[in-house]
Amino acid sequence: MANLAPAVSYQINNASLMIGPNLVGTKGSFTFNPNNEIRNIATEEGYPSPIQGYHRIISWNATLVGECTQLDSGSWPAIYEKGSTVTGTDVLPYKANLFYTAGTYHSGIAVFGTLGDSSRFAVQFPLGLVTDYEWSGDAKAEGAVKCTFTAVLTTTQAALDKNVAPYKITLNY
Repeated sequence: MANLAPAVSYQINNASLMIGPNLVGTKGSFTFNPNNEIRNIATEEGYPSPIQGYHRIISWNATLVGECTQLDSGSWPAIYEKGSTVTGTDVLPYKANLFYTAGTYHSGIAVFGTLGDSSRFAVQFPLGLVTDYEWSGDAKAEGAVKCTFTAVLTTTQAALDKNVAPYKITLNY
C-alpha cells in the first residue's frame, strides 16, 4: 500500500482575507495547501508499484497560511484566540482538553487573489479555525501575525457525506 503526500500548494498573490462578512488586513501573499493524503490500495498480488485506478484520497488537512495585519485589541479574541474568554484586558485562551464548541470556529474563511499567471483564484473554507499564529514585526515596520487557518467539516456536512472536501476553489471569479 503506497501513501503519497503531494507537495501541491498554491501561492495566492495580492491576497485579501475575509472572515465571514469582515475584511481582515493582510500583508503579501497567502499559501493554500489541500494537504490531501492519497493512497493506492494494496493488492493480494503484491505489485511493487502503484496501479492506475487504485488511487484514492483518504484525508484532507487543508490550510491557508499568510500574514494578517489586523492587530487591534479586539482582533486577538475574535481572530487569533477564537473561543477564548475575555476578562477586562486579559484574553484567556481556550482551555486544554476541552472539545471545541461551535463558537470556537470561524464561519466563511475566504482568500481572494491571483496566481503566478495573473489568473484570479479564491479558496473558501465554509468552516475553519486558527491552528497556529506567530507575531512578527520590526521597530520601524508594520507588525504582522503569521496565521494558519485549517478547514474542517461541519457536523451536518460530515453526517451527509464524510468524504467531501472541507474547502472550495474558484478559478477566474
